[in-house]
Amino acid sequence: MPDLPSQIAHLAVIVESLINDILNEARPITRRPTGRPSTKGFDMVYTITQDAINKQLASLSGQTIPTHITIGDSETNGASISGTIGSPSLGFNTGEVHLASLHIPFTNGTFNYYTGHGPSQTVKTFNVAGWVIAFNIKLNIAQLAHEYTTASKVIPEEVLNTLSKFDSNMFNIYSIFMEFENSDLATYDAKSSFPGADDITKKAFGDLIRVWLLNHKGTDNPFIIGYPIVKNESSYLQEVFEPCGANFSTTPNTSGQEGLSTLNILMVTGDRDMQSDPALSRADAGLFNRSLVTSADADGKVIIASETFCQIYIYSLLVKPLGDKLQSLPNFAHSRPDRGPNVDIYNKTFGFILDEDGRSWHYGDHIKLSWHESGFNSHDRESEQNLQYKVQLCTENDASGTPRLTLNISGSVYRYEWDQLNTDIPPFKSNVYVGKGWANATLSFVTKLQFIAQGDGNVQITQASQQNLPVTNSGTEGMYKFADFFNGILSLNQISEDWASNGASLGAIEGDIISNFINSTGPIINSAMSKIVFPGKNEFVYHNIQMNSDGDIELDLKYR
Repeated sequence: MPDLPSQIAHLAVIVESLINDILNEARPITRRPTGRPSTKGFDMVYTITQDAINKQLASLSGQTIPTHITIGDSETNGASISGTIGSPSLGFNTGEVHLASLHIPFTNGTFNYYTGHGPSQTVKTFNVAGWVIAFNIKLNIAQLAHEYTTASKVIPEEVLNTLSKFDSNMFNIYSIFMEFENSDLATYDAKSSFPGADDITKKAFGDLIRVWLLNHKGTDNPFIIGYPIVKNESSYLQEVFEPCGANFSTTPNTSGQEGLSTLNILMVTGDRDMQSDPALSRADAGLFNRSLVTSADADGKVIIASETFCQIYIYSLLVKPLGDKLQSLPNFAHSRPDRGPNVDIYNKTFGFILDEDGRSWHYGDHIKLSWHESGFNSHDRESEQNLQYKVQLCTENDASGTPRLTLNISGSVYRYEWDQLNTDIPPFKSNVYVGKGWANATLSFVTKLQFIAQGDGNVQITQASQQNLPVTNSGTEGMYKFADFFNGILSLNQISEDWASNGASLGAIEGDIISNFINSTGPIINSAMSKIVFPGKNEFVYHNIQMNSDGDIELDLKYR
């Protein structure tokens, strides 16, 4: 029977194992994302610069947005405008998330209006070339009726063709538009410019432009700046970045570069109910207190919340399949058929656990067997294996020194064998210590996946793998002698062969899990942009992909 200290030590091992089991059951492997404060609770934020939005409006000018204004009649209404306007533009530095400043520039034309009364009444005529009128316009978002997206005179034909490809049984199409009917059009903005006009003239001119804008409301409104597409309640789609709800906001640039102010299209994914969450649906949702685009090298960004990118995309496509493979490996506790019937087993095993940073997972399977082999020359034996895997998302430099979004996948196995030799000295002594020997070996690999936005605007992954040489150590004490530890106590060749050929070896996971992850990544990330349709002729493509200081994933956009 084991002595009291041995019983206490054995009991401590059992208790620790039970505690670890409880902790591992209580701590989830993953959790459904609810959005981070850095993305104001949303899973994805599409942020487009003011300059890029205005390029889109320029492409609509003369197509769906008219370039000629004819409004009023001097004889009937006492005032009239006949002129040509340039491309309208928006400014987002208004201090309100759903308000924008609309600027309408006149390139030529005349404004006539009657002034005075009776015999003294006269007609004043002004050349309006160079005049600019600006209003603060409310922006709004609303679902479009299906028939509106298949035949509308105020949506460009190429945009209609794109929108019509979304099955109305699976998708809802929304528009973000300028809502003239609920805007203060009676007051023109201070950024307006009327060279040579007095206040009465400015007021009369503004009143006519107000009438003209109100003629472009509802289904006749061509002033649309984006079409978010979300799956509807009947959709069976379960894509990684599939939006199920949309909102919007605007953010001024705080560094004085007004063109880098942004329109933000705010998305939730999966099965989240945006309308039931006030933080996502209230009037100030998406209020960012920082500039989202800070460099003119980008025309916008797609910001994916860390939880969405890591716990849905990386976990689903890589961590879970790898965990399933590891769980299917043979149990080391049954790996020693030569062990005695009475064996102590230390088992500290857990599946992939999400670390506190929310961007890495670790897996552990640590088993230690201890037993006694009786005989004239008896042995106390220990056989131990510690299997560890880790998946970590971080930023690392590539071979050229360029920082890249990086996913490291590492695995290691530690094997340890310990043998204490005892002998009997008749007639009175047994199990007398003679000596002991031990040997250990560590085998490991690492795979580095780096995300790169290619010149064609698509995101691809490069891979570099390294299988490390075994690290070994051994030693003896007393009269224990062994000619070759790594062919005797610990068979290094067998361990190396098992490490290279098991179901979670580097070769095995490269052949299916990593290959599938790489092949799936491009279509998954590229499809994220397909759920936002913009009215301009050009398209947004990915320019760069990085992890920002909040741990969220940012994809820079270029408009081309």
